This record gives sequence, structure tokens and C-alpha cells, in this order.
Amino acid sequence: MTNEWIERGTKVIMNTYSQFPIVLEKGNGVYLWDNNGKKYLDFVAGIAVNALGYNDSDYVKEISTQLAKLQHCSNLYWMPPSIELGEILIQNSCFDKIFYCNSGAEAVEAAIKLSKKYGKKVRGENCY
Repeated sequence: MTNEWIERGTKVIMNTYSQFPIVLEKGNGVYLWDNNGKKYLDFVAGIAVNALGYNDSDYVKEISTQLAKLQHCSNLYWMPPSIELGEILIQNSCFDKIFYCNSGAEAVEAAIKLSKKYGKKVRGENCY
């Protein structure tokens, strides 16, 4: 079945990475299993960091509870979980406000825009 999945995948997914000939099926803790039942220690953790491991029961429970309410809404709305997380982040940092981003590129873009906004506030409109 592995070769069938890879064959199907190469027809629809761009070959931007040299992918391993492994078809992953599940994960638990720091381990992954392929579709043939072979167990691997995950030293890669995916392209986005997976620091929490796989299938943690507390994590799965919390995510399931939240998904049953709201999955994601724009930052144009107020949502209790984002406010509560913001309070925790402020209490445990030297900052007085937060800005939610979903990627490094978005965070860098926001940092540039916020820096320019701050510069104009401190040095005037024509500072750039």
C-alpha cells in the first residue's frame, strides 16, 4: 500500500521536498508509525514544530472541547480563549500587549509595521 500512496501523492502534490518513501499513519508521544506498522522516533517533528508530541490525551481533550465551540474566527471579534491566553502571556512577560500571528512571515511583517507606527508616534509623521 505504501507504493500506492506515494504514486497517488506524486500525481497531486508538488515535489518541493525530497520525501522519504515512508507513509505515516499515526503518532503517539515522540513516536510515529508508518502504514506498515513500523515504529519511528520522530527527530523531525514536521515542518511546523510539534513540541507537544502526538496524541497527548490532555491536548486532544482540550482541542476537541474548543473545536466543539469555535474553531477559529477573525481577530475582528473578541473571544474568551484568546483574551485568557493574552492575560497569561502578559503576566509572564515584560510586555503590556500582544499581537497574534499565525506564521513567522506574518510576525516579521507585523514587527516592521508596528516599529514604523511607533517611530511616527515618537518622532513625528515625517520621520521616514
